Formats: sequence, C-alpha cells, structure tokens
Amino acid sequence: MRAENPLNEQLQLALNSRVTIEQAKGVLAQYGGLELAAAFDELRHYARSHNVKLADLARRVVDKDVGLVEILAARQPPHPPQQTRS
Repeated sequence: MRAENPLNEQLQLALNSRVTIEQAKGVLAQYGGLELAAAFDELRHYARSHNVKLADLARRVVDKDVGLVEILAARQPPHPPQQTRS
C-alpha cells in the first residue's frame, strides 16, 4: 500500500468537517426554529466562547453529546436583577 498524498488527506478531512458542520447546522436549525445562517452563528459563538473547535462541536451535536438548549442559551443575555420594592 502506498501512502496517500498529505494534501489529499487534508482536503478529505476538511470536506468531512464541512459535512459534519452542515449536519449540525440542520439539527440546530430544526430544533431552534432558526435559519441555517443563524444556526451557524450560534454554533460558532458557542465554539468560540467555550474554546472548542467548530468541527468538534459539530460532531458532538450530530452525535447528540451536547445539549442543544445549552448551545442556544449561550448567547442569551443574563436576566436583569429583580428590583425589590421598599
């Protein structure tokens, strides 16, 4: 057996990652009632804020190893403090 060209391997990995990200976008879009672009933005925001590679997060979404509610809630602003009446 001969070894594959490293460039071909890199291209195949990139393609596989892109397919997984597209699948994760679809899962999140359907679950959250989002457009695909908004689903991607949520995935990217969660990945950046949790220091996780986007492809790794996408794999976890597709494999159901991460809560979709957690991803969607990551961008939600915290609730303002309740004011008490005196």
